[in-house]
Amino acid sequence: MARAHARQWLDEDGMARRRIMTAFGRIKEIWRYPISSMGGERLDGTELAQGGIPGDRIWGTIDRRDGTVAAPEKRKHWRPLPNL
Repeated sequence: MARAHARQWLDEDGMARRRIMTAFGRIKEIWRYPISSMGGERLDGTELAQGGIPGDRIWGTIDRRDGTVAAPEKRKHWRPLPNL
């Protein structure tokens, strides 16, 4: 069931602004994957930065044959990658 919430703030000119926002779901779990395409870790909470969850996918596994980052969903030879 969706719920509507009003958000109010002052813009850069000091004018009051208001927007109705609709919530359409709840977050049940938050997971972070420090190494792309490998096992993740469940978080109790986190901050959101401009680029997403801090520490998420900051490392990757590189294929020495062609320099690409591991992508099991695209390349069969990367399946399965081990979990942390």
